Order: sequence, then structure tokens, then C-alpha cells
Amino acid sequence: MLIYLKYFVAGAATAFLITFTANCSKDGPTKPKDNIDPKLEEINESVKDIIQAFKSGNVVQVQSALTDKAAERFGDKLEGVKEKFPGFASALEEKELIIFTEFYAEYSIEIEGKKYIIAFSKPYEGSDWKLVKM
Repeated sequence: MLIYLKYFVAGAATAFLITFTANCSKDGPTKPKDNIDPKLEEINESVKDIIQAFKSGNVVQVQSALTDKAAERFGDKLEGVKEKFPGFASALEEKELIIFTEFYAEYSIEIEGKKYIIAFSKPYEGSDWKLVKM
């Protein structure tokens, strides 16, 4: 009788495991789109403004979308690459997130078949996200 009880328990456990694993939701317990980090939403809103600055073709607007250090580094070169702003704006619209923290985010973009890494930072709490590396 003890042998039969052992086989019964083993069979019941096996049936439970098969049923449990076979009936799991395909989407998992949470859907990624439902759990978007508020900070990521904040970055996305700022990036929309930065994209508009590049689409405008206005060098002053683009400079205002850069951090102070980036504006210092790239500011005088922007006028010479103004014709590339629309292409950069299009690439920003198709960006892929690599990593983000509370004050820093990196994305991968593709321009003319080449991949580039760009970065945004938020200099201090309450400020807008700015382009720091391109």
C-alpha cells in the first residue's frame, strides 16, 4: 500500500507541474508597455522637443537643446552641418534605448546605415533633458 501511495503522490505532483507550466500566460504576468518608468516618459517628452529643434533647422534652437558643455564643444560647428539636421531628427525618432538612469540616458541611432551612440543628461532635478553626446 505504501508503494502505491508514493506513486500516487509522484503522479499528482507531475500532473500539477505540467498543468501549471502549460497554462501560463504568453504575455507573462505584466506587459512591458504597462510598466513604463515615469523617468523614461520624461526623457521621451524632452527628446520630442529636441527632435523639433533639429527639424526646425534653427541653430539657436539646437544649441538650446544641448548641455552647456556640448554647446561649448559643438556650438561653432553646428552652422556647417545645418543641412544634416533633418536626417539627425529622423534618426532620433527611431532611436533605441540602451540604458537610462535618473539623470543620464544612452540611445543607439542609425544614420545612413551606420550606428551611433548618443546621450542625454538632466543636469539637475527640475531641469530639462539635454543632448550631451552626439
